[in-house]
Amino acid sequence: MLRKFSIAVLAVLLVPGSAYAEPSYQAPTLVAAQEALVRLGYDIGDIDGAWGGKSREAMNALRAEHGLPPAEDFVGSSLWLVHRASPGQSTLPHPGEMILDLSSRRAEIAKSLQLKTLCSVKVGIGIRPNQAIIPDKVSPIASPRGFIEGPDDWYSAILEGVSEAQGKCVAGNKTYCKAIIDMAVNWADADALELGVSPTSPNSEDALWIGNLMLRDIAFAYSNAITFEPVDDITHAKVLDWLKRRIDQYHHQNPGPAASVGDPNYLPASNHAMTIAMSSMVFGALVGDRSMMQPALDRWAVVMQAMREDGSLPNETKRGARWFHYSTMQLGQLLTTQQIAAHQGIKLSPAPGAGSIQKGLGFLVSALADFDIANKYAVADIGGGETNDYSIPFIRKFHFGFLPAYRSAFGDDEVIAAMRQSTVDPAICSDKARRDEKMKECRDEPLSEPLAMLDALKMVGPEPDKSMAYPAGCFLGQTLYPLDIPS
Repeated sequence: MLRKFSIAVLAVLLVPGSAYAEPSYQAPTLVAAQEALVRLGYDIGDIDGAWGGKSREAMNALRAEHGLPPAEDFVGSSLWLVHRASPGQSTLPHPGEMILDLSSRRAEIAKSLQLKTLCSVKVGIGIRPNQAIIPDKVSPIASPRGFIEGPDDWYSAILEGVSEAQGKCVAGNKTYCKAIIDMAVNWADADALELGVSPTSPNSEDALWIGNLMLRDIAFAYSNAITFEPVDDITHAKVLDWLKRRIDQYHHQNPGPAASVGDPNYLPASNHAMTIAMSSMVFGALVGDRSMMQPALDRWAVVMQAMREDGSLPNETKRGARWFHYSTMQLGQLLTTQQIAAHQGIKLSPAPGAGSIQKGLGFLVSALADFDIANKYAVADIGGGETNDYSIPFIRKFHFGFLPAYRSAFGDDEVIAAMRQSTVDPAICSDKARRDEKMKECRDEPLSEPLAMLDALKMVGPEPDKSMAYPAGCFLGQTLYPLDIPS
């Protein structure tokens, strides 16, 4: 019998009764399917982006031709099937691939002990994916301290295990590839992750965030695992149908109030909003459909537009002692979105006057050197958690996990050069910071001289960024440390 879970989640600013929108990709994906059916010679009536009897009859005939069972609704496997059977304008050039051709990557890894090491890093408290308990519902309750903690955080171990398993799978360990696939199949069989609250309820945003986080990372890992351990079409269809059914349910296109860009409460630019858009993007890349990627591409532009001139992110830097945590989480998501788009031939460029990923990392480098740069924003302490002392951020291993992806995308640029030359604000290893465990890896003795930023990175140690959904160092051949492998 499946267990039900209640989730204690991060406090976010919400407006009661925020509207839950129908998936914005729904009509375009149906149009792509109808166009494909017409090219294949089926009579579907008008190409109108609506799912009617003729479209259903034609789709089921095509499904029967390819050995798939009939489906009443427009399901994920039908979208995958039409792009495979009759590619069209909205068909992506590399369906099923996320960041790169992993088969070629595995061949490179096999020749290098150093690259194998990058793929075998343990991620936090991660557990093997096929050993994870299966959550049937996602329902939020606000925790007293306003953030996920203790036994209420059931999902971090699952997500960290998924990230860890991907690296080992890509490096050639079949056991971990199969563990990822088994997880996806088992969760599809159980119809896991049902939304446990009304999508229009005031507290639905947290459940939507958790659900999309899980769906995004599972779809990402599953796509990579089946590169090396293919599954039969019936099994694949079952996983795709479950993923799209849940992604459609969790897709929340317009979170929060209609505030103006630059407003610190501009929720469409938050890390939650980006996560919610990314699950459909990853699924679109998995099945080869561009329209499902569009919400994330649009959200990427919104976040860039909202970035302040100094490179700070309004929604993330106001979060007290967790300003660094949320900023790195959002930068990782932005970078992953940009990478997935680039692999499918879609170039994302900020609008004139908007921010950039480079500017965002540049702000973090400056703010790590002098916390006062960020503290003027962190003083708002909205849902900061951890401690009431916003003046010292807490730092964990995975916060730096997007650096390998950054270096792969931008090389060792001026921001990386600044990291090489910078020190970390000495408050990070002060007595107060030690007591509050703001950075657990601080040396036992007080700092006698400023701590170089690169030394701080090595103190913390390498760990894939779980918020990015994949181990970037393993996939892209870069280490965490900017001095180790020059571009």
